Order: sequence, then structure tokens, then C-alpha cells
Amino acid sequence: MRPNTRVSATVIESQEPDLRSYGSIIEWHRFRLMGRVLFIWFRSSGVVTLGFFLVGLSFLSLEWLGLGLRVLLGCLGGALTLTGALYGLFGMHRLLREERYLALFQRGLLLREYETYSFVLWGDLMEATYEPMSHTLFLHLRSGERLPVSMRFLDIEQKELSKRVNQIRRKAQMGLKI
Repeated sequence: MRPNTRVSATVIESQEPDLRSYGSIIEWHRFRLMGRVLFIWFRSSGVVTLGFFLVGLSFLSLEWLGLGLRVLLGCLGGALTLTGALYGLFGMHRLLREERYLALFQRGLLLREYETYSFVLWGDLMEATYEPMSHTLFLHLRSGERLPVSMRFLDIEQKELSKRVNQIRRKAQMGLKI
């Protein structure tokens, strides 16, 4: 689901809801970020390594490297080293600042993606299904709409999560202890 996508679930934008009104939290699942973390890490470490290499090359006293070229290589290497480190630092800060999770409460399910909060009461959710072809968890609402959740989770596979959501939904609708 992208930010600003409207569905019949309660969608609250740009304000944090009062989570106490949803009852106590049962489970909380954070989206998996490892692919994006590795991308930032490899890109920044590659730029830093190139910068180190250029700085090291500038310190070699090779005959074909003139003084001007050595100074240029040193400055370029220093700039690349600093740029790579700053890219990694700010990239990780931006990535870890994102709040994206799925929380299961006594009264319903809360999906937070960026600044969009989507809360679905257990009574409004018919079932949760997993489609292996698209690797997407779908929340089927009583209104006939489907709320797609395509991100993978850190601690649970989507297939298992769909079973868990259905199990908690059934217990909540029957008034059983969750």
C-alpha cells in the first residue's frame, strides 16, 4: 500500500492515533529492511574504498605521477571518502527513521506505512490471505476491497502471518481470550 491510498478501513493521515483506544497489543511485526540496508552499506563502502585507494595512490612516488596529479588524486580521494561515509550515515538514518509495521490489537489490526495509519476492526476484516505468486498478504474487507501488504516482515513469513491474523480475528470475534 502506498501513502495516501484510501480504502474503507479507517485511514488516519499525518497524525498518530491514540493506540490505547485499540486495546492492548497482541503482536507487533516490523517490515524487513535488510535488502535496503545492504544496498546502502555496499554503495557507501564502495565509494569509501575508492576514496581510500585514490588517497593511497596520491602518496606513491611514481615518476609518471606529477605533483599536481598527486594533489588532485588526494583531494578527490578525500572527497570520495567523506561522501561515502556521509551517504552511509544519512542513508541509514533515513532508513531507520521510517516507521513501518503491522500491529495486532485486541480490537483490530493497525498497518503503519510512513505517515499513513490504517486501522481495521476485526469485524470489518473477512480474512487474510497470502498469494505466493506476488508474495503479497491481502486483507479482505467486508466492503469487498482488498488491502495489499507487499512488504516482507522481519520475524514472520507472510503465509504464517495470514494464518496468525485469521486465528486472532476468529478469537476476537468469538470473545475468547487472545
